[in-house]
Amino acid sequence: KELEILRFVNKSIINTIIKNWEIQDAMAKWIWNKAIMDTILWKRNDYLSKEIIKSEDKKIFITYWLLHFKWVMELLQKNDKNWKIEKIEYSQVVR
Repeated sequence: KELEILRFVNKSIINTIIKNWEIQDAMAKWIWNKAIMDTILWKRNDYLSKEIIKSEDKKIFITYWLLHFKWVMELLQKNDKNWKIEKIEYSQVVR
């Protein structure tokens, strides 16, 4: 029973972090190594947004981690203010 409780608590913590922008921002600024953050988040976000921008497709479906979403959208809107979100579907990462 103790292991079940520990699993429940861990899943709750992970899912809360994934869905909470404030926690993500704090982690990005204070917890993680800057070189790692640059590679894992910023360079991936930059690459993804550039690929989307140069695409000739009118409709694009992207499956990506939520942690990237906010910053990729900002990069897209910086390039073109007309970027909008048609639909977001969230899935629970850890069940």
